[in-house]
Amino acid sequence: MEKRIAALTIDPHTVSLTDRKCSLFIDPGTASIFVDEGDGEGRMNGAVFSSSNGPTFAVQPSTGPDHGLVLGYRGIEYMVGVSGDATALRQWADSANRMMEKVGSRSALHKRTVSGQKNRKKGAKPRARKTVHGAAARSPARVTAQRKKIARARARPQAAKRKSKGKRK
Repeated sequence: MEKRIAALTIDPHTVSLTDRKCSLFIDPGTASIFVDEGDGEGRMNGAVFSSSNGPTFAVQPSTGPDHGLVLGYRGIEYMVGVSGDATALRQWADSANRMMEKVGSRSALHKRTVSGQKNRKKGAKPRARKTVHGAAARSPARVTAQRKKIARARARPQAAKRKSKGKRK
């Protein structure tokens, strides 16, 4: 059964076949590609292509006046569908590739900054967190440090407190 493309949308990036609406969807947040083409020979169901492996779309000539939308993934080419409108296929493929590249670079940048690799000198230790949540906030060492801090604050001379109050009008 021929996989004829009925519609291409850009926001979000989807491909609909004549017999299967939204057979391919690209998640705008992660750039993962979800494929669910229904039953039939040469059709894929429930497949997810990770953006970390660099998938790309291309347009190739097919039989007669038709052109095919091809998904390239780790050296394998998968025919998504065919259409007579080669210009629309190229525009969609270019837009999808740009979006996936943009999300992929943003994701790589996020991974570097989260791990602290970008803003840290080589061999330097990561900075300690200022806020502590959960069980670590109630650890014995943390409680002891908080008690010492409170005791020091109470031990300050009252005169220092009076001076700061006297400056107010």
